[in-house]
Amino acid sequence: MSNLQTKLLTDTWITATWNEYMQVIENLACQKAKGYYYNNRMRIEMPPIGNDHASDHTIVIVAPSIYAAIKGIPMNGKERGLNKIQKWVMQ
Repeated sequence: MSNLQTKLLTDTWITATWNEYMQVIENLACQKAKGYYYNNRMRIEMPPIGNDHASDHTIVIVAPSIYAAIKGIPMNGKERGLNKIQKWVMQ
């Protein structure tokens, strides 16, 4: 007999009982998810991770850096990493 798991809808409000909400919160694979419960509805928000997010993030960092380098503009930026602040400085 196989165990089938239903994919949980995230980033939207769905109807659920308090017990269903508590069960979902206890079984979340990602501990960084945020859960909300209000008026017999629950919402689970997953953090943006993965290749698409990393690509978008890289564009946001690289594009201004290239512009600043071409124009000779000093630049100082901070990137929040794994529980620490990673600094990159362009001068």
